[in-house]
Amino acid sequence: MQKRLDGFRYPPGAENVYGNQNCNPNTVTHPDQQGQVRLGCGVGSRDAAALFSELAEQGYRGGMLTVRRFLHQFRGHRHVPQPGPRPFKPRHVTRWIMTRPDRLKDADRACLRQIRDRCPELDRTTEYVRAFAVMMTERQGSELEHWLTTIESDDLPALRSLAVGMRRDQDAITNGLTLPYSSGAVEGAVTRAKAIKRTMYGRANLDLLRKRILART
Repeated sequence: MQKRLDGFRYPPGAENVYGNQNCNPNTVTHPDQQGQVRLGCGVGSRDAAALFSELAEQGYRGGMLTVRRFLHQFRGHRHVPQPGPRPFKPRHVTRWIMTRPDRLKDADRACLRQIRDRCPELDRTTEYVRAFAVMMTERQGSELEHWLTTIESDDLPALRSLAVGMRRDQDAITNGLTLPYSSGAVEGAVTRAKAIKRTMYGRANLDLLRKRILART
């Protein structure tokens, strides 16, 4: 969607991770040439309310406060800086991190490498995620203690909070990462019972529910 304001979400020289993404109708990005002239050359209105009305007519779904914040960076300047590339979407980065490295496409691997090079915290987080994935798929529960200790000594608040929660159930997690047993059969039975209950809601009593659950299908 073409916007009437210049798309410059980050100041020049900021160390951000960029990529070619689709336009978000809730952000003030991707101007047309007319929008650059209006802000960059001092022509037309710089009133936030008036510009917000124009944006709303073109499909903008954000709030006026976003427009005001966006305009604030241009106060006292006659020229609008050129728009920079937009950042990758978090869900894409999450998928790249959670995917096995040998299954990533070359383009996705290159994008993730670029992001990791620019963000040391995300680079270490990726290593922790992949180390845990190895423990889970190869049943290396004995490595959990070392994994938790390493995270606790690192400066990553979100992962340290995760480690605190895992410490409370460490024995159960270790068993889950080591033993071949699974609670999948129990969870499946519970899901089946809930599905049967929902189909009978308001139309049958407990006796019929019991028979349907015990009946083999």
